[in-house]
Amino acid sequence: HHQSTGQRGIISSIAFCPDRSGLFAAASYSRNVALFSSSPPTLLYNLTDHRGGITQVMWSRDGNYLFTGARKDDEILCWDVRNTGEVCLRLQRECPTNQRLRFDIDASGRYLITPTYSQGLKVFDLWNNGADAPLHLVCPSTMVNGVSLHPTAAVVAVSTGGRTFEMEEDEEDEDDADAREEAAAA
Repeated sequence: HHQSTGQRGIISSIAFCPDRSGLFAAASYSRNVALFSSSPPTLLYNLTDHRGGITQVMWSRDGNYLFTGARKDDEILCWDVRNTGEVCLRLQRECPTNQRLRFDIDASGRYLITPTYSQGLKVFDLWNNGADAPLHLVCPSTMVNGVSLHPTAAVVAVSTGGRTFEMEEDEEDEDDADAREEAAAA
């Protein structure tokens, strides 16, 4: 699923490849990730396989793989960027919201840890084809929307919270009310 026709949409996340090659990824809310060479600036791939707008890109420690997450998309995708630009791994998480759920990869490159909408944190073992790791962290009574792993210590930082809107049962969407009024007038 790659093409080289250009980058579309609002850029939502950018990350440089850690191998110092000058390669970088730019993701957009239009569900695509463009891979560029920085010298000279050249579009190499335009990766498209997410169902929602992409909110995060993160490289593997060796720079061979690119991980992407999107809003309203229950998969974190792992792309093999060495030659193919194909998805080689799909990591399942719960993400039914537009809110950005930020994941991280530990310093060894083995574990990817991600928030899930209602289940706290989920850990994947990348050295074992993305299998669920034996560790699952639950953060009760709040939604976790971001995680960051300390690069040298056994420390996990999480961010929590989200916007909630409560509507009373007799409240209706203005668009619904306008549509009913227009239908009645016709």
